[in-house]
Amino acid sequence: MVRLQGFDADFSPSSAKAVRWAGAAAVHRNLGTASGAQIEPADLLLGVLLAHPDEFGEAQVLLQHFGLTARDVLPAGYPVPTAADLAEAAERSGGPDPVPFSSTTLQVLTGLGQASVVHLADLLGALLTGESPLRTSFSAALLSRGVDLDSVTGSYGRFLDALQRPGKQTTGRQLREWLRRENRRAPVDVPRFSSDEIDADRDLIGIRTEAEAFAYLLASRDLRPPLAIGLFGDWGSGKSFLMRSIKQRVDQLRALVPEGGQGGAAVWRNIRQIEFNAWEYVQGNLWAGLLERLFRELGSLVDSAALLTTRRDPVQQERDDQARQVQQLKAVLNEIDSEQKDLEEKLEKANNAVDSARAEARARLEASGPQVALKSVQRALDDFWGPGSRPLAATSADPAAALADAAAAMAEVRAAAGHGRVLLGPYWTNKKHFVLALMGALAVPVAAWVFAALQAPAVVSLLGGAAAFLGTAAAVLRSGARWTEARLAEFGRAVAEVRDQIRQPVEAAEERRREIEAELAELEQRSAAERDKLHQAEARQQAAEQRLVALTAGRILVDFADERSGDYRRRLGLLATVRRDLSSLSDVIRANNDLYAVEPGSAAQPPDAAVPNRIILYIDDLDRCPPAKVLEVLEAVHLLLAFPMFAVVVAVDSHWLSAALKDQLHALRARSPRGAGAPDRPPTPADYLEKIFQLPFRVPALPAAARARMLHGLLAPSLRPRPEPAADNPAEGALRVGPRESGTIEAMLSRSGETLRLETSPLALSPDDLEVIESMAPLLGHTPRRVKRFVNSCQLLLAMPPALSSTVPASGGTAVQPVPDERAIVCFLAAVNEGLPSAAEALFALTESKSPDRLASLTSRGDLDPAEVSRLTAWLDSHQAWGQLSFAQLAVRTDMVRRLRF
Repeated sequence: MVRLQGFDADFSPSSAKAVRWAGAAAVHRNLGTASGAQIEPADLLLGVLLAHPDEFGEAQVLLQHFGLTARDVLPAGYPVPTAADLAEAAERSGGPDPVPFSSTTLQVLTGLGQASVVHLADLLGALLTGESPLRTSFSAALLSRGVDLDSVTGSYGRFLDALQRPGKQTTGRQLREWLRRENRRAPVDVPRFSSDEIDADRDLIGIRTEAEAFAYLLASRDLRPPLAIGLFGDWGSGKSFLMRSIKQRVDQLRALVPEGGQGGAAVWRNIRQIEFNAWEYVQGNLWAGLLERLFRELGSLVDSAALLTTRRDPVQQERDDQARQVQQLKAVLNEIDSEQKDLEEKLEKANNAVDSARAEARARLEASGPQVALKSVQRALDDFWGPGSRPLAATSADPAAALADAAAAMAEVRAAAGHGRVLLGPYWTNKKHFVLALMGALAVPVAAWVFAALQAPAVVSLLGGAAAFLGTAAAVLRSGARWTEARLAEFGRAVAEVRDQIRQPVEAAEERRREIEAELAELEQRSAAERDKLHQAEARQQAAEQRLVALTAGRILVDFADERSGDYRRRLGLLATVRRDLSSLSDVIRANNDLYAVEPGSAAQPPDAAVPNRIILYIDDLDRCPPAKVLEVLEAVHLLLAFPMFAVVVAVDSHWLSAALKDQLHALRARSPRGAGAPDRPPTPADYLEKIFQLPFRVPALPAAARARMLHGLLAPSLRPRPEPAADNPAEGALRVGPRESGTIEAMLSRSGETLRLETSPLALSPDDLEVIESMAPLLGHTPRRVKRFVNSCQLLLAMPPALSSTVPASGGTAVQPVPDERAIVCFLAAVNEGLPSAAEALFALTESKSPDRLASLTSRGDLDPAEVSRLTAWLDSHQAWGQLSFAQLAVRTDMVRRLRF
């Protein structure tokens, strides 16, 4: 334990370490000098954080439970140190004399003297209860989260009384469980509304509250689009940053909804956010570019009854057609199979017939008929070749072998005849042929003797002999040719007789078998072709079935949007189908969203998680476009608002927007009045914008403090870090900024707290609220659109934290006026801001100056619009309690109210 000067109680080691860290923070705050530095309550808060630098440190647990960091609760102007700053300051504060407490800190810690040992939890409790600038800023930070500091300090005091020291759990763990049980975070009010690279993680201009309010609005299930929000402000005022912050917080809200847990969540989970930069299409067709962008971004989503029918019917028809074709092909194949079975039976019978024919041929061969025919062939051979010719296989039991043998013999005969061997052999077996040849041979000498007897010349004798020989030779050749032809004819007849008796029945049976085989082969080819058709038809049917299954609600919008995206790219400027397409998409989202309200299990079909619940379109850089493009964008927004699926956020410089509208719309340049029956005033750009935007919001210029924060935030990454302390072995008890301390500094000091949470509830108005708001109708404009905008403004103002009180102190501060309360005052200011613009300027100027004058005095000013003064006077006459309020009493969220205008 450690005893500190001025305290009777002992400080635990952690508490003593917290005091030393607080001294380092004080040295840093004192421009890095230990001399004259004193520990203030804010320094001690940093010390408590760094003494337990982890997620279960007491200070971290308390702050994070309410979505805060130390940066949120430190007093304005406190120089937030970095890890390097604290490391350097720790070295300078580690001298022999510790950094003393300031008088304010001593007063805060007075109550700790009663404790025997002061722990970190006790130090944190003292900082929460002791009066100091830290407590004031702590209260303001908690109020911004809708929490009262007194309720927190009361709960924390009960926690200290019940704290187990030591317990099974660390103090931080026990505190976390206590806060979750005793200080549940109140749900965020969600209003019901009538229908360059930006790093949104670093809020350097202080628009977190506005961004969160718009994010809750846009993501709320209670919102019924269409809704158009106009973010107006000067160039460079942070419109794009606010837009990006809204988009980021919508994404964070969506992530808080558990997967599949949409039914009970107050915000939609599946919100599709689409950014469109009008400047990118300044040289092209902006309409087509906007719609192409829209459908391209939607190319990963939806389902609708209309789209479903349109997209599924052709696929279903294709599947049914293929199914019918499959049945027809199966019927054809059944017929083919039956016919094939019949042919196979016929083929089997044909094979049996061939076997029977061969058996019969063998039987006939063994009978006398075929044997006689073969003998005729044998005789023809003997007659041709003589008695020594080779014998046929007449006794063979195989008719085919017998026939083949006869055919071979005939081939030999033909070959012999063709080569002229007939006259050299078989021809001379006949005696007549020999006699004829002998006579021819004797004719030569006889002719020679006759011519010699006649004393003819030698030549004549020679020629005469030759003529006699040639005549005889010619006769022999003619005789041989006739004999050969006769033998061949006789042999052919004999072979044909054998063929007719033996081969012909077998060949007839085999021919019939070949015909059946050919018919069967043709049928098999036809069957294979039909089966191939069947397989293709079945494949097409299965593919159509798979496409039909894949054409879920979500898949249809993918194809539909991709197709439309391509259409708009190819046909820029052709918008004939735009309204029909957007109407189809709107039906998709509305029908699917309605399913979430049905009791689970009772709907015909569950909602499709792939279908977006809402589409938020962000349009930026409109003030960089020429006037014609500005008007085109506004017309496109007006078209989108015809479909209840869109929420549109447009960021634009109001001066540029007014100038562009006047340039494009001649009616806005007219001067009033223009003749009898003309309106009291000419139309203005605000009149035109009222048709487009249901909720205007003005982004203010950056104040000096915000500019300083922004400069620091932008330049900090470029700073060279300070060198680490040279000592490798720090002295016992020395402060050292290690990884845990650096992590705590990063988590608690470098950024503001995250306040987004899933717990939300619809904004509830009391009967008194409704009565007061209704009483302000005479102060508003004369169109329903102005009334809607007033309602939108009131609900947004009432939903913003911190909560407004129900009573307002009287001007003297000693009595309490039951009405009007702060909620009523905010609504009154919104009514004046909307319906009495000139009176509103004077009213806001007086409230900012905290003027003690009464509200009724506003009606006596001569610099206001007489018509507005008349309406305000009439209203105050019937609501006299309002006229007695001072302008100082009316200073309730005036800065926010005056930003809700064009």
